[in-house]
Amino acid sequence: MFYHNWRDILYVLTRLVRPALVVETGVRGGLSSAYMLSALDHNTRGQLVSIDIGDTSVLPADLEDPEIGWLVPHRLRNRWELRLGDSKSELPSVLGDSTGLFFSDVPNAILRAELATAAARMRPGSIIVTCCPVGSPAEATWNEFADAALTNTSRATRWASEDGRSDLCAGLLGDDGPSGFEV
Repeated sequence: MFYHNWRDILYVLTRLVRPALVVETGVRGGLSSAYMLSALDHNTRGQLVSIDIGDTSVLPADLEDPEIGWLVPHRLRNRWELRLGDSKSELPSVLGDSTGLFFSDVPNAILRAELATAAARMRPGSIIVTCCPVGSPAEATWNEFADAALTNTSRATRWASEDGRSDLCAGLLGDDGPSGFEV
């Protein structure tokens, strides 16, 4: 059972913040990328830098020419830079003061490093969003990060099924930076 389209939240946040730069990790098909790019297009400003490891085996098998981000419409790609590589090495060169929104949709194992990098490089008041399967290590990492580095946090249900639930978690980066949150 799926809930309301959680990507609408990414769209609304991008429209409201009007960031010069949005950064996301974990692209796959690129549907979330398309929502944020649509918002940037309506804002008539801003760029999206997306980072993905580039594993096309996670894409639908029936795609004729599988590529990461295949769902991003060509008319929106002028505001989009797709970087294929490891987020641990790519993020430090992308995130900075101009990043108004960071969306991490990655496996639990690398979430901590991504959040620590974002907190160290982004300015206070920037928005950080991630997806957390309830009861997972990612949820524990998010909760620790939120306590150490964020203000005004919020959660929404991303999806729910018989096997569990995943939440979309968001918050504003506080003035104190990532005090007490380490990789």
